[in-house]
Amino acid sequence: FFNVSGLGAISVIKFIVMALFASLFISIMMYLFFEKPINNKLRKWWSGFKNDVSTTRVEKIEGNQL
Repeated sequence: FFNVSGLGAISVIKFIVMALFASLFISIMMYLFFEKPINNKLRKWWSGFKNDVSTTRVEKIEGNQL
């Protein structure tokens, strides 16, 4: 009986720890996805990165044509 109760307590503790980690992970993901300053920074970086790639491609094409 003591061993069973001990295993039960260990499993409960593991479940609580897993739930805490899951809630922490979910809160971090929600913060990253829905916090506007971070989102705006990512959008600005992504648009700038896409612009850089597109301009370099255009310059290469124009250089080849010239």
